[in-house]
Amino acid sequence: MRDRETTNIGYRILRYRQDSRILRTMSRHAAVFGLLLGTLLAGCANLASKPAAPEVTLAGLRFVDAGLFEQRFALRLRLLNPNDFPIEVLGMNYKLLLDDRPFASGVSSKSVNVPAFGEGVTEVEAITNITRIVGQLKHLATTGQGQGPEALDYRIEGGIKLSNWGTKIPFEYEGKIGGRAIESSPSTVQSP
Repeated sequence: MRDRETTNIGYRILRYRQDSRILRTMSRHAAVFGLLLGTLLAGCANLASKPAAPEVTLAGLRFVDAGLFEQRFALRLRLLNPNDFPIEVLGMNYKLLLDDRPFASGVSSKSVNVPAFGEGVTEVEAITNITRIVGQLKHLATTGQGQGPEALDYRIEGGIKLSNWGTKIPFEYEGKIGGRAIESSPSTVQSP
């Protein structure tokens, strides 16, 4: 009888050790699973909060170069970050319209860091052609805009690629160019 009790107790101890190992292994797996799940949920929460589109305004415009078929302008663009975190602009495409008529366009891969609730300025090139310039001059001559104290309406539109967001964020801004100075007035900024 004692042999049976000893064997039974030995079996129970062995069984207890095996159960303990299984429980410890399950606990480790549960901990790893919980950690991965928490990381995944935190990542998804971050993706859910889309960055607000930066406001892009025209801060300056100057002539750079002229050829027979194309002309180059330097655009100074001011980027205003309405987000509570800094953004890094990896690149952008843009189009400048004067009085709702296409004037110049371009792309830039110049990186710009804009602090949270701050601003940054970058200079980019825009290209136009002689056809657009002649068309613009004819349009201005017939409408009389841009002459004297009147201001010329402009719109800049395009898309911005941020380092922390997968798709381009569209932007649009309207303002007025009066003589040599550029006056800007707020417009609707498209949200991503």
